[in-house]
Amino acid sequence: MTLDPNQFIGPVKEAYQIAEKNPALLAQLNCYCGCDKQYGHQNLLDYYPGDHAAKCKIGIGSAQMAEQLSE
Repeated sequence: MTLDPNQFIGPVKEAYQIAEKNPALLAQLNCYCGCDKQYGHQNLLDYYPGDHAAKCKIGIGSAQMAEQLSE
């Protein structure tokens, strides 16, 4: 489950929409902002049940890039 993308605007909303519609894609990708050590995230999808992605440009950019590359 992800937070409702409609709570956000712009790129943050887009990233939450990506996570909502394609969780399997993000679940395959590693975190690169260090949140694995600080918050225990195991993959990129772990950013999206809470508001971590809303505050993390790396998480937003990674979700956008993952969607582009998967297409």
